[in-house]
Amino acid sequence: MREASGKYDKLLKWCAYRERCTFEVKEKCRRAGIDEKQIQTYIERLIAGGYVDDKRFACLYAHSHASIKKWGKKKIEAELKKRQIDVLWIAEALESIEDESYQNTLYRIATKKWQIIKENHPYKKEMKLRAFLYQKGYSHVDISDVVKKIEASSHQE
Repeated sequence: MREASGKYDKLLKWCAYRERCTFEVKEKCRRAGIDEKQIQTYIERLIAGGYVDDKRFACLYAHSHASIKKWGKKKIEAELKKRQIDVLWIAEALESIEDESYQNTLYRIATKKWQIIKENHPYKKEMKLRAFLYQKGYSHVDISDVVKKIEASSHQE
């Protein structure tokens, strides 16, 4: 029993260090060679203690990746799905991202990228910008809107 308690204590510290989701905890336990029944027991205890909460994880993940990493909602959604977060919680997390801040971030990174793309042909330059923004996880609609704004402002100069 001492061995199991030591593994749980390590897991508890790992979860207390930063926000974790159920999937991450399961994967860590599996890599440590813990059997499935014991994993389930650990997860139940961590959830009961408030150390693991997938809904809270989804919201924090969405906010931090949108603001710090400048990711678009599509990429955030894909990463949360990879971590097996419930689709309702993913939707709630994405909805909680402030639209004005999100759009401002998109405009700032698009403008910055537009200025550093080394391409003289306007169509090729636009395609490079679109590819960059799509890779960051922004939707086609958001990308089209920001490209129009950038092209309009560059024609005014």
